Amino acid sequence: MPHADEGRLHAYLDGALHAEAPEAARALGRHLDACADCRARLESERAIRDEAGALLGLSLPPSVSAAPPWDEILHRAGRGTEGTTSAASTAAGMDAMGPVEGAGKRPGRPGRIRWLPAGR
Repeated sequence: MPHADEGRLHAYLDGALHAEAPEAARALGRHLDACADCRARLESERAIRDEAGALLGLSLPPSVSAAPPWDEILHRAGRGTEGTTSAASTAAGMDAMGPVEGAGKRPGRPGRIRWLPAGR
C-alpha cells in the first residue's frame, strides 16, 4: 500500500473511514502498523487536533463549558464512530423527505425553508 494521503489520515483519525469503508480502515491500520512515516504523520495530526481542542477550550468564557470530544458525543448518543452518518446517506434521507418550498428562489438570500409532504 502506498503512503496514506492527508485526507485518508484525517478520515481514519476522526473515525469517518471506519464508518464509510471499514475494509479500507483495516487496510490503513495494517499499513500504519508497518509504516513508521505514516504512523508519525498520524500521531502528529492527532497532537495538532488535541492541542487545537485544548486551545479552543481556553477561549470559552468561564460560564460555558467546553464541548466534549466527538467520540464522547457519539458514545453518549449510543453510537460509536461506526454509526456516523455519511454525507451520501444524509443527502439520500433529505431527498426522501420531498421537495422544499421556495427552493431555487431568490438565490443568495436566506429565507425560510419548510419541508413539503412527499409527492407534492
